Amino acid sequence: MLAQPADIGQKQTLHEPNYPQVRLCNKRTMSRQQNEILLEIDRFMPSPTGDWRELDMLLSELWQGNVSTACLPVLFRVFERFPKDDGAGVFWNIVHGVESTDLDYEGPLRESLSRQPSDLGQIMLRRLEKSKVPVK
Repeated sequence: MLAQPADIGQKQTLHEPNYPQVRLCNKRTMSRQQNEILLEIDRFMPSPTGDWRELDMLLSELWQGNVSTACLPVLFRVFERFPKDDGAGVFWNIVHGVESTDLDYEGPLRESLSRQPSDLGQIMLRRLEKSKVPVK
């Protein structure tokens, strides 16, 4: 089934991929500005055949730079646009990438979920809440 935007999508089973991380060869120059990459991520749509590799390459390019809080709304909008999808496993790149930063992403994540609940957004929020250390 091809991925569709939120208003016409169907529920799909989400699972964390069980295959090793593979970095796709990226022919872009690394001198691109972060805002150019974010703009492409924001405009991304999978191919008619359901190919998400371009998004995977854009995310890999983004993670190679210094990711700031300005990136979070764009990344979470991917979840909002495809709330019942995992992008053929590519959305886990967003989950793991954001979780690996030192950014305080709880606020932007909650804002995203209030606009459009999404399966991966909910998963991130549960993981974040479980990781919090109780204050004594």
